[in-house]
Amino acid sequence: MNLRPFALTIALALPLTLAAQAHSWGSSGAAATGQQVFLHKLAQEDHSEIHLAHLALAKSQNPQVRAYAKSKILAADPDMAKDAWKVQRATQPNKASAAGVANRAAVSRERAKDRAEYKKLSRLSGAQFDRAYMQYEARKQGADLTLVRQEASSASNAKIRSFAQRQVTPVRQAANSAQSISSTLGASAAK
Repeated sequence: MNLRPFALTIALALPLTLAAQAHSWGSSGAAATGQQVFLHKLAQEDHSEIHLAHLALAKSQNPQVRAYAKSKILAADPDMAKDAWKVQRATQPNKASAAGVANRAAVSRERAKDRAEYKKLSRLSGAQFDRAYMQYEARKQGADLTLVRQEASSASNAKIRSFAQRQVTPVRQAANSAQSISSTLGASAAK
C-alpha cells in the first residue's frame, strides 16, 4: 500500500487544522500569541516528521528505524484532511495581525531548519543515515516533549492546555522510542 499521497495530504492539512484550533479557541493578547505559536510549532514539527519519515523509509535498511518512521506517518490524524479547506479560510482573515506575523516568522524559521536537516540527511545512507536520523529525532522529540509539558501546565486557555495535556503521553512515547533506537544505534541525542 502506498502511503505517500495519504501522508502528504495529512501533512499539508495538519498546520491548517492546528492554526484554526488556535483561532477558534478564542485566546487574546500575548498569551494567545504564545499559544498560537505553540500550536503552529507542533503543526510544523508534525509536517517535518512526516517528510523525514518518508526519507527514512526510502533510505534506511534498519528494521527499527523503518518501524519508527512508519509509526510517525501512521500517527497522523486522517480526519484532518477533510476540513483543511475550512481551516484555511478561517485563518486567512488574521494574516495581518501581530499574532499572524509572529506565527509566520516562527514557522518560517522552523521550516528553514527542517529543510536544512532534510538536505543533510538526504546526503547520507546506510548506518550513517540511521544514526543521524535517529539522533535528530531523539533531540527533536525531547524538545517537543518539553514544549508540550510546559503548555500542558501553564497555558492560560483551557482548551489549549487540555490539548497539550492529551499530547504529553504520545510525545513522551515518541521521545522514548527515538532515544532508545538512537542509543541502540550508538548515536547520543546530546551530540
